[in-house]
Amino acid sequence: MRIGRKALLCSSLSLAANGLFLAQRQTAENSPRPGFPVIQASGDAPLVPSQIAAPVDEARLARLHGNTHPNARAEFDKGRDDGQLPMERMILVLKRGSKQDAALKAFMARQLDPTSPDFHHWLGPEESGRIYGPSENDISAVGNWLQNHASPSKCRMASPL
Repeated sequence: MRIGRKALLCSSLSLAANGLFLAQRQTAENSPRPGFPVIQASGDAPLVPSQIAAPVDEARLARLHGNTHPNARAEFDKGRDDGQLPMERMILVLKRGSKQDAALKAFMARQLDPTSPDFHHWLGPEESGRIYGPSENDISAVGNWLQNHASPSKCRMASPL
């Protein structure tokens, strides 16, 4: 009898500890923006601050260096096209703001710290994009600009991260 009571007590304590652990983990997983300051709107949805502050001024465009494919060399140049040539497989990468980048690095460090509640708290692509990717306003602004400068049927936005 005595062994049966000890086994029952140990089992009960083990179940209680596991339940507590799972409840804490679920709370950590449900936190809206781990490691990033929350900017709340009127509802519960956290907002990522916008990086695009003004409309694009076509008269003030800047050429970015180091973004040309290695095969885009003078020896392959065939001159100007007629303007109807589709540009396929283009990738546009947006840079994170410094605060957002610092928050992501801090979160990734906490994921590897066994004492952190974020230890091994992995994010899926959608959640990562929502938390550490561009804001909805920035995605909309870039998408609108692309659709005004390209064939709308060819324009497709992929993952926000």
